[in-house]
Amino acid sequence: AKKATAYTIKSVHQDFDRLNLLTRDVRDNVRQAVDIMLKYDVDENDAEFQTQISDNPRDVTDPCQLVAEAVKGAMTQPTAEISTTLTKEAGMYERRQKQLEISQAEMVACAKDACSNLVQLRERTDEVVNRLQHLALGKQRKDGGVSAASNIAAVVMGALTGGKSSSSGFSACSNLEKGKTSSV
Repeated sequence: AKKATAYTIKSVHQDFDRLNLLTRDVRDNVRQAVDIMLKYDVDENDAEFQTQISDNPRDVTDPCQLVAEAVKGAMTQPTAEISTTLTKEAGMYERRQKQLEISQAEMVACAKDACSNLVQLRERTDEVVNRLQHLALGKQRKDGGVSAASNIAAVVMGALTGGKSSSSGFSACSNLEKGKTSSV
């Protein structure tokens, strides 16, 4: 059981004032809506108004153009970010390529230097072999035996070349000197 509050004349006046305020707001909003409709509403039979309307509207934008502009606006920032990222990546690859080219040039120079050193070593080895052969021939003449001297020369030559022919170990260097490339 609720306790009833006293409903007095003052309460009635307050309620009517509140109702009047709400009614006035609604009435003003309806009046504004009617004014807007009267302002923009067109009588279809009004000849004067119809002469003011152009058959070819001037300010009509193609929806495809609007879509294209929206896409362009949305893609500008990601495109810039992608461009920046690709530029950085390309710069890194370019620096790496330059480093590899420098390394390759150094390796080729080292290979040519090693080849020229091996050619010089081969020339000196050939000189030593020729000298030993002359000494063996001289000893053979002294001793009078042809077979002994040729055996000595064959043993010396085999020891120096590892039992292979004299030019096989330097074929890669001779190709390099002539400008040919081969995998060693």
